[in-house]
Amino acid sequence: MIGSSILTSVFLVRVSADLLSAASLLLATVGLLYSAWYKEITAAEAAPVEDNPEDREPARRIVRSALKNRSRPLLTAAVLLAVILLPPAIGTIVAGLRAIGADTWRYDAAATCFLAVYAITLLLLNSIRKGHRNLRAKLAELDESDAEASAR
Repeated sequence: MIGSSILTSVFLVRVSADLLSAASLLLATVGLLYSAWYKEITAAEAAPVEDNPEDREPARRIVRSALKNRSRPLLTAAVLLAVILLPPAIGTIVAGLRAIGADTWRYDAAATCFLAVYAITLLLLNSIRKGHRNLRAKLAELDESDAEASAR
């Protein structure tokens, strides 16, 4: 019973102007970092895989650096933001569905904007996740090519 009431109180957070402002500001920060680092991340994804194993080390360093210093922090920030905003997003959706079902629905601009911010957060998270996955695949490709060359 106690767990149920805690769960209910967590998911029934009312969207305030402060929550909307904080969510928007954090999303803008992650988006700004993503746009600032995007060129470096995509350049690392496009790093060539040389035939000679000794020639692959510069590309490997570029990809590792982009993973460690750009992609991983971005992915961590986006995941944390999505997780932190999940309970109020679920609560807002549940409250809206209940209000529609009870025929007591009233438009709430703050709640609607919050859901828009959360949706954009999820879209940004997906884009960052894809870039991170591509970098990991590029590093694996560089390492795999290295293993194949040394086996010859």
